[in-house]
Amino acid sequence: MCARLNGLQRHPAQWWSKQLGPSALTDLTPDLLAQWRDVLAKPRAPVSVRAYLSVLSHVLTIAVKEWSWLRDNPMHNVRMPRIPRGRVRYLSEGERQRLLNACKGSRNPWLYTVVVLALSTGARKMELLRLRWPDVDVQRQAITLHETKNGERRVLPLTGHAWDLLQYHALYRRTDTELLLPRQREL
Repeated sequence: MCARLNGLQRHPAQWWSKQLGPSALTDLTPDLLAQWRDVLAKPRAPVSVRAYLSVLSHVLTIAVKEWSWLRDNPMHNVRMPRIPRGRVRYLSEGERQRLLNACKGSRNPWLYTVVVLALSTGARKMELLRLRWPDVDVQRQAITLHETKNGERRVLPLTGHAWDLLQYHALYRRTDTELLLPRQREL
């Protein structure tokens, strides 16, 4: 089984196709799939192994529900690897200052503001780049993120330097776009 791992494929479906190609669906037992899980675990992180197993599980679910080729999905009886908790890391004061100084020296006039807003609010890059002036609530000193990764609207309070930067940009904002932070190509 390990010898087959030499020809690794980039996409999990390709890898599974290569490994299981001639196998009958009825040959795919939880025991066999658990062996393949263990083979996958040698060169890969648990997150990657779960991704590979999820692809095969999805295919087998279709074989059960839509095509009636199997009675049950054998992947339902295969344990997924545990994903270790990620570490939480914050920038030290020196790292933060070096980052902000580098942003100030950038040719991009909006980089410093984006980074300050990101550090102040925890918002993601694309959440900030999609912000429009109507999303700024001056009365509450907050911004509303309408398009977030999980699809839920969020309101983020702004204080201190982040709020001061936003007020400064409001004085000199461009009138040809509603974007709070116009991208370079729009300049």
